[in-house]
Amino acid sequence: MVTLPVTQLHVIAIYVSDLDGAVEWYGRHLGFRDAGAMPPGRLLEGGGATLYLEAGHLSRPMDEPVAEIAPCFGLESVRAGWEAAQAAGLHVLAPYQDFAPTFAFFAIADPDGNRLEFAGRP
Repeated sequence: MVTLPVTQLHVIAIYVSDLDGAVEWYGRHLGFRDAGAMPPGRLLEGGGATLYLEAGHLSRPMDEPVAEIAPCFGLESVRAGWEAAQAAGLHVLAPYQDFAPTFAFFAIADPDGNRLEFAGRP
């Protein structure tokens, strides 16, 4: 028996040190748009997902191996996303990898060291 029958992913909470900087970073690099205040943070929407960025948290070292969360986002082309991430100079945690003809993956860190994964068709 399922205690809490989940029907959808509602929102992903990501804790950041600089709210304005994080809103700008997620907009510029991932295409999320600011969907309004939800104190002490902001909601962002894009790609079928809603993020809640909450301010007032400490940054983590970029290469810290443990993450509190690791959202995985889909891209139309993971290879094209990888190339765009490299061109933008984003901090890579796991380089682009093909796992099958229909599946590829890479991971980056946001400015606070949060792990962000990207997977889907190469």
